[in-house]
Amino acid sequence: MEEEEIDLREYINVLLKRKGIIILIFLIAVITAALVSFFYLKPVYEANAVIAVSKPKIINSLIDEISIEDYKNLIKDVEIEEELMQKINLEKPPTGVTPYDLERMITIEIPKDTNLIKINLQAENPKLTKDIINTWATLFVEKNKKLYFDEVKKAKIGVEDKLKHAEQDFFEIEEKMIEFNETGNTDVIGKEITEKLNNNTRNESRLVDIKTNIEIAKANIEEIEFQMNSQKKLISSSDLNRLIEGMSFNEAKNFIENQLELALQNLQAKEEELKIFNQKSKISLLEKEIESKTNQIVNFNNRLINLKILIEQEKAKIRTAKAQLNEQEKTFVLTKSIYDDASLNQLISEISEEDALLLKNLKLKSEELNSLYINLEERIINSGINLETYQTEIAQVIENIDILENELQKDKKEFNVEKLKLTNLEREKKALESIYVMLDNKSKEINIASANAENQEKIIQFTNPEYLSLQNQLIGVVIAYKALLGEEKQLKENIDVYSERVGNLKKELTEKKLILSQLNREYSAKGILYNIFYKQVEEIRLTETAEVDLLKIASLAYEPRAPIKPNKKLNITIAGVLGLFVGIFVAFFLEFWEKGKS
Repeated sequence: MEEEEIDLREYINVLLKRKGIIILIFLIAVITAALVSFFYLKPVYEANAVIAVSKPKIINSLIDEISIEDYKNLIKDVEIEEELMQKINLEKPPTGVTPYDLERMITIEIPKDTNLIKINLQAENPKLTKDIINTWATLFVEKNKKLYFDEVKKAKIGVEDKLKHAEQDFFEIEEKMIEFNETGNTDVIGKEITEKLNNNTRNESRLVDIKTNIEIAKANIEEIEFQMNSQKKLISSSDLNRLIEGMSFNEAKNFIENQLELALQNLQAKEEELKIFNQKSKISLLEKEIESKTNQIVNFNNRLINLKILIEQEKAKIRTAKAQLNEQEKTFVLTKSIYDDASLNQLISEISEEDALLLKNLKLKSEELNSLYINLEERIINSGINLETYQTEIAQVIENIDILENELQKDKKEFNVEKLKLTNLEREKKALESIYVMLDNKSKEINIASANAENQEKIIQFTNPEYLSLQNQLIGVVIAYKALLGEEKQLKENIDVYSERVGNLKKELTEKKLILSQLNREYSAKGILYNIFYKQVEEIRLTETAEVDLLKIASLAYEPRAPIKPNKKLNITIAGVLGLFVGIFVAFFLEFWEKGKS
């Protein structure tokens, strides 16, 4: 293959040969660009205004926070454009601007890492350019401020209305609680229940004692009747003769005296036995034990009533809390600035200002637990724990009552045994005293008979004092027995009346406690609601005063002195360069064309 050598001189010769065409095309391009730039193209002026967007000083959950991007999109609002055209008369000649023209004239930009919005506007009239952009920026700021504060006002009216209703409901439930506390008389009913239970316990204890005394009285009546049957109402010297039959008078006297001394010894021995029994006896100790355990049973019964009421209250609390829990969300999403987070704010303070500016507009979205939901869960857990505790305590109280009642029955049984032993000893002592008195009387009779011989042979009748004593004892015991039966009947009636009254009072007290518990829950719930609305109203009031400069014009536009386009020098330069290239191209084209013909 033969290599063609390119001779640079040939190209230069072509350029020199065709220089006229090149210069002509060059001049045509330059002159055309100059004519178009100076006489055809209209000058375009540019002005810009800067709007500063401040972060809300108070984060209010009721009012949506508008981002700087949202503000950027809101600038080209149709209402603002229409109001702008009416205010500056843009629709009328000679301007004749349409909303579509405005959209094309304006550009919006957000400088990086700032909270500024820069509005650029290009128009053919420098004064009109300034007027349009300044008016546009002013209308935008005023309109958005108005919209923002209208939203604040609307939120305020809504929250104040809710606060008013919450306050009314709160005061109503408060009045109901005051009225219930004044008329409910729960303390009085509780005291009456305790008093009636104490009375019933005392009556039951007394009834047990009375039944024991009745049995003792029956035994005494039988014993006295037996002793009376063994006694003779009348005694005569013939009986004495039968007693001492076969004995001399002195022997009979000595016999009676010996029997009298033996009876005295037996009586003294029985008194000593009774004394020892009283020293060793547990009767007084058992009486104290019975009284103490009876009081403990009364206290445990009272506690049992209170625990049942508390269990019903806790069950009602759990039902109410679960119902409220179903109406609450467990979490909610919060949007806040990075500067609002204490830990992140501390980290930002440790970095450079340049890096901090980069982070300034960052928003954090965090999912946080609903404090009211957590509070309700804690209330349910606490109520469940309390309920389990109360149920455990009820089981323990019932077990303690059963133990005490069993011990009380054993103590009463032992007490009755000891009391019966004491009664038997006292009865035996009285029998020995009776024998001693009888022998003493007989001894006195013998002494009287020994005064003279005539009295020894005379039949003397006299009333047996032991029989009369037994008769008097029988009358007293029968009267006491009948009194005990009457008291037993009355105690049973009192116990039935008190039991019925206590049952009614317990039912009434439970109902009132449940009503009071419900009122307390409503009072607590309405109080929380009232506080929430009250805080929201205060936040909105602070927002009204604190967010005056939320959106403001940082700088207005000045009337531009020089147009930004057309750039005449640049246009002519570009046209000249293009004309030069076109001229060179045409020159080479013509040269090759001629060579091709030849």
